[in-house]
Amino acid sequence: MGKPRDTVGWDGKKKRYDRSHRVALVIDDYVVVIRLSGNQTAQFVTAYVADSLSTLAKIKGSPKWVLTK
Repeated sequence: MGKPRDTVGWDGKKKRYDRSHRVALVIDDYVVVIRLSGNQTAQFVTAYVADSLSTLAKIKGSPKWVLTK
């Protein structure tokens, strides 16, 4: 089990990265996506097992997610 990798989420409708979405690879290829909603709260969006090496490469190649105040 590796350290979670936090990256910026992808907005498929707008075809761009969205810093209000945080993606974490929790265990190997298990992905969790949350949407930040302010006041130190977040909503669960989805969780899934990445189905291919290309999906994992895209996630790992995303910009690193950094908490901003």
